[in-house]
Amino acid sequence: MDNAERHATSQITVTVRADDSSAVMEVADDGPGIAPDMRDVVFKRFTRLDTSRNRDAGGSGLGLAIAWQIAEVHGGALTIQDSERGARLVLRLPRWDAPSAADEVTPCGPAGERDRQRADRSPEE
Repeated sequence: MDNAERHATSQITVTVRADDSSAVMEVADDGPGIAPDMRDVVFKRFTRLDTSRNRDAGGSGLGLAIAWQIAEVHGGALTIQDSERGARLVLRLPRWDAPSAADEVTPCGPAGERDRQRADRSPEE
C-alpha cells in the first residue's frame, strides 16, 4: 500500500476477494508501473528502482521483500501482474476457515508452549 501511495499518479484500487482455496488481495495504481524485466528484482532486499530514487527519499527497499517472505511463509505468493497502467500486485494466501465455537483450539508454537509452562508453574515461582 505504501508503494502504491508513493507511486500513484491519482488512483489506487484495492480489491479483496476469495476463491475456492485462496484469499486474494490486489493493489493497483496508475503510476509508472514496474517493467517486466524488473518484476523479480523488486522482491530482493534493498532494491529500489530508478523511478523511486528520483521521486523522493522513499523507503529502504525492504517492504516488498518482507511482504514476499511473509506470503511464502504462510503458503501463499506475492506477484506482480500485468496492468494496463501502473503496477498491480497480487497477494494470494491459502484460505483458513476459523474454527467454530464448538471446536477446541490448541495453541502451538512458542506462544502455546509458553502458556503451558505458565500453567504448570506454581504461584510461588
